[in-house]
Amino acid sequence: MEIAASVAERKITSKKNGARTGFLTDPFRMRQIGYESGLEEAWLMVKIVDPDVFEIREQQRCRIPFKGEVAVHYFDMLLTMIDGRKIAGAVKYRKDTKEDLRALLRAGADTVGDSFADDWKIYSESQLTRTRIRNARKIIDCGQDFDFEAQNALAIALVGHGPEIRVADCDAILGDGERGSRAAMALIQSGKLVIGDDDRLGRNTVLRNLFSTNRRASRAC
Repeated sequence: MEIAASVAERKITSKKNGARTGFLTDPFRMRQIGYESGLEEAWLMVKIVDPDVFEIREQQRCRIPFKGEVAVHYFDMLLTMIDGRKIAGAVKYRKDTKEDLRALLRAGADTVGDSFADDWKIYSESQLTRTRIRNARKIIDCGQDFDFEAQNALAIALVGHGPEIRVADCDAILGDGERGSRAAMALIQSGKLVIGDDDRLGRNTVLRNLFSTNRRASRAC
């Protein structure tokens, strides 16, 4: 499948009920992922940049014995984690989350179990923040540079730096404009550069540098 050049170029259409639908480019797993609501789009961005997520599949069909029948449910996200666990995720706004959906997921966990997923979850807007969504969008945008040369060079250089690095300082490491800072933001997805939970990602953001072998330094320069 052809990979789009940027997040801004993703295709967006509209369903009859007015929901946002379209595709996101995942530059780290080199595929496009479909979404069927604005909330799904937000959650997919967050999961795309999550270092603990190995694979993302959307709209995965599951047959669940439920109330004397077999219910067919399409999970918005089926996540395979780095440790091998699978999470079946239903993405719903809180106001649209009915008890039947909770009961269906409980039935799935009890009857289908780990033949489909190890965990069965509902993802709502209450678990997201604007900062988390904005950061994910920025990391994806930088990942879509596909500048693997810069990412590899920066990763090697950061081995000799201290346990923290300011994003903008990565430009001085690599030279060539903002290539280093954009590579640093893309590398957050690797889990080797870590942003604080409440930090807003930008050039002045200080990241934890897990590439570093220099544990005694207080701050990278």
